[in-house]
Amino acid sequence: PEPSSGESPPPQAWARGTQLANPEVADCRSLQYRLNEVAVPPLQEAVLHSVVKVLKGRRLDIVSFAEVREEDEIAQLRADAVHKWFLAQDIPEELLRIEAVSGAERGSRRVELRVLGESGESAALRRRSEELLARVLREPPQ
Repeated sequence: PEPSSGESPPPQAWARGTQLANPEVADCRSLQYRLNEVAVPPLQEAVLHSVVKVLKGRRLDIVSFAEVREEDEIAQLRADAVHKWFLAQDIPEELLRIEAVSGAERGSRRVELRVLGESGESAALRRRSEELLARVLREPPQ
């Protein structure tokens, strides 16, 4: 998706030719911010570490929101800060894409972290989990 009108384009995008054929969000987490805060909040770093654990080579959309009471560039600054955090964790730049959305409704001070997979990936994982759970519940204890 393109950034909102009046915003600069994201500085980083997936490398050419690496778009997923049928992407779906396999996992989504978010960071919450105070009004006009742009640095990664230290108490929110646990969320970022949990995303690193589930990435496993998948693409990550970093979608940053600034609410109507904030300047338009706040969304881009938040996205840039999170992007730099992932690069510092040795996440390959070609897996990261950022988007900044300004003028969101009041209280929408957040960065969404959307782990993407091929269409059906999360459904297949869910199905395997259900099968394993059914097998565990079915087998008598030894």
